[in-house]
Amino acid sequence: KLPFMDFTSASVRYTGNYDWTTNSTRALSPKSDPELYYGSRAQNSNNIQFTGNANFVNLYNQVPFLQKANQGGRAKAVARRGAPKKRGAPAKEGKQGKEEKEKKEKKEPSKILLGAVRLTMLLRSASLTYSQTNGTLLPGIITNPTYLGLDPAALMAPGLDFVFGAQSAIAERASDNGWLTKNTQQPNQFQKTFTENLNFRAVVEPWQDIRLQITATKVSGLNSSSLYRYHDPLTDTTLALSEGYYHFNPMETGNYSISFLSIRSAFEKVDSTNSPVYNTFLAHRAVVSDLLAQSRANSDPTYNPILITGTLDSTGTREGYDGYSYNSSDVLIPAFLAAYSGKDPSEVKLNGRPTLPMPNWNLNFNGLMRIPWFKKNFQSFTLTHTYKSLYTMSSYQSNMLLQQRIQNGEPVNNIRNTNGDFLPEYQISQISVSENFGPFVGINLRLKNQASLRFDIKRNRQLNLSLVNNQMTDTKGLEVVVGTGYIIKDVSFNIVSDGRPQKITSNLDLKLDFSLRDNQTVIRRIQEGLDQVTAGQRIWSIKASADYMLSSKLTARLYYDQTVSSFKTSNAFPTLNTNGGIAFRFNLGQ
Repeated sequence: KLPFMDFTSASVRYTGNYDWTTNSTRALSPKSDPELYYGSRAQNSNNIQFTGNANFVNLYNQVPFLQKANQGGRAKAVARRGAPKKRGAPAKEGKQGKEEKEKKEKKEPSKILLGAVRLTMLLRSASLTYSQTNGTLLPGIITNPTYLGLDPAALMAPGLDFVFGAQSAIAERASDNGWLTKNTQQPNQFQKTFTENLNFRAVVEPWQDIRLQITATKVSGLNSSSLYRYHDPLTDTTLALSEGYYHFNPMETGNYSISFLSIRSAFEKVDSTNSPVYNTFLAHRAVVSDLLAQSRANSDPTYNPILITGTLDSTGTREGYDGYSYNSSDVLIPAFLAAYSGKDPSEVKLNGRPTLPMPNWNLNFNGLMRIPWFKKNFQSFTLTHTYKSLYTMSSYQSNMLLQQRIQNGEPVNNIRNTNGDFLPEYQISQISVSENFGPFVGINLRLKNQASLRFDIKRNRQLNLSLVNNQMTDTKGLEVVVGTGYIIKDVSFNIVSDGRPQKITSNLDLKLDFSLRDNQTVIRRIQEGLDQVTAGQRIWSIKASADYMLSSKLTARLYYDQTVSSFKTSNAFPTLNTNGGIAFRFNLGQ
């Protein structure tokens, strides 16, 4: 390991798996039962994982001046306090001693300089984890594994690389080398799987009392399947294909999620059906339709980007550039991403899958404890702020109608649906954005007398855009939480145990929480231009409790909870729920 790189650590791990599953004896004999000659199955997988960590504080401390800035200028002071005092050398007094002291102070870097240098070292640590898993399932193989899963009689089928998990073009290689059955009715699917997971984390501290933790994530998966089997034109004349192996009925399914940044559009009123961001989304459709049309015109000289509007839109559903109406999924997804990320439509991916994870964060600030009044009256005083947002394409799959029409011989560049829009490569049922400020502002404090107080303002938003019926479900929530607590120390009770009086002394933990939550769900129908409140409520709740530890294993709890709900739709009535009682918790783990 290089000395100047000792602030980093990294590891790479590879795991490969191979599995051979034989079929029944009837399916392995081409002579006894040729119709059931399906062969065996060979399957492999691999996992690649990378982990990297960097502790930048160790890097900074390799430079003495930066180390001093990291320690707030205390390094020398500590050394002076710990050093033995010299005796017999009287301190210089008078003018000469004063001049030497002034020279020494001039050599010491100022606190302003140290603070400025400390600010440049705000990145304290970072870590990255990336994992990828791949797999292949090959049916219909007729070779016989002998050594390490290989068949020496068939050119070491299916190949040493496949045995160790490589994801090569095994299907084509197997058919070229005669490793597959020629049964045209082979029913098992050829499958490939792919998943990847990326997690990034960094800690940023501009000053000692401010800690910002940044995270970014990305998760994606893709599964493909097909019937890879032999085609004999002499026995099957329905397809205009020559003799050989083909992928029949190919299908891909996948999912996708990535950390998102939607904070620019976050602050709308909860109890209003009007949404300026939604109106921006509708307006962006025209821009995206234009971008898609121009992109197709650049790649397909036969396409003429005509704007369909007014009398040209006879059905009322084709408004937009030819092939890219405003309500087509190809247009809606980029317009949605642009509006709710606060970006221009030209800045987002037109395929609806952003490639770069955006930062989410958690912020903690303890600097108020440096103020004398706070230090005198509080044991701790912390301000918190948390933001998380996730964009999800929950599931998508190959457009089977597009695949069928391609097989029917239609030109690939001009296959459209009944509305005149180009058929997309994938059918996407829904995309969503989940956003949470948990909390937007949080205050946690503890007084010198053991009393505590918590105050949180939380916001959340869930946006679901359905591409099946072209409507969006918009759910917003706002919650205010006030909590207080107090610990009464050494509370004593006298009880009778085994016929003898016994005194129990423990702390009494008192808590009181009050919360007010307002949420509302609005369904927005894009084609009809209608917004309707379908759900929503205002919830008041109060929770009080007292905990007392009777022994190291037994705790008694007295509690009272009350919740009052009023609804925003006419088909629901106000409700009041009250719970109270005493509970005992017995801990078996100690």
